Amino acid sequence: VEDLVNLLRVCKRWNELIEPNDNLWRKFIPNIAGFDPPAAESAREVIESIWRKSIKIGKERWYPDVSQAFVARMAEMKKCSQWGFSGKDPMRAGATLYLRLNPIYDFVKKGDDPNNTELLGVMKEIYEMFNRGKPYFDPARDSYEDDTDAIDPDDADIKNEKDVMEKSSLSNYSDTITYVQSIVEPPYATEVYDIAPRDLEGFSHLNEITDDTPPPYVYEGRSDSEDEEMQMLQKHYKTPKLSVYKEVMEIICGEDDTAKTRQFFLNDGCFNENYEYSWEILIGPYAAVYESRFFDL
Repeated sequence: VEDLVNLLRVCKRWNELIEPNDNLWRKFIPNIAGFDPPAAESAREVIESIWRKSIKIGKERWYPDVSQAFVARMAEMKKCSQWGFSGKDPMRAGATLYLRLNPIYDFVKKGDDPNNTELLGVMKEIYEMFNRGKPYFDPARDSYEDDTDAIDPDDADIKNEKDVMEKSSLSNYSDTITYVQSIVEPPYATEVYDIAPRDLEGFSHLNEITDDTPPPYVYEGRSDSEDEEMQMLQKHYKTPKLSVYKEVMEIICGEDDTAKTRQFFLNDGCFNENYEYSWEILIGPYAAVYESRFFDL
């Protein structure tokens, strides 16, 4: 798109050929499931709107909230977190899915090599932009006064973009589904209640998923009539539709069920006197997922 915009400035004749060519601009509108392009009179105006709302990462542009299903699920989780889970308050947890509009850098294969100076510079931008829990950090409630005694000494320190690259983790397709599931069906809403998350292993690009209304979770070992907390959970925590996984995975990896991603840890999973917090970003061939969590202890 940036090249196309530059061609508009070459001369008046090229501008007349390119600017009104709706079919040409339409090629750059993302054609993926769950993406609802902004309303505009022309394809060029759609592209301009997407580009303005995107963030700049090196030479790339990342467009947020590309999946409506993912956005809706995050809204559900924020709503149900208002009453907390088993003494922990995940109200300040959140995640954003970014579409890489113009993928340039190979984060997956080369993302662990801090000697790659170009990618190191890009990772510095990512570290500075997404570190410190942005945009889910609440300065009125949160601080970064770490309790160093609570941190496992075996955990490596994450102090800069070089550490982020060196301590990144390569994920296969199954690992990526598991990561997405930890956001869509977070452990703080399942494990503490002995709820077993749906088993997504064995799916080949999720093509087997056809039922969009899976059965509700099985709440074992508790009496609904006697457990007020369980009643609240069932009221607020809804079983996520399996189509969320299919949509998100197609955005991250495209049509390739052998595609890999890379997970970057932007801090050590730190502890404050009153809460724990962590943030990380997973980057795939076509998209990135940023997650930030703050939990009361």
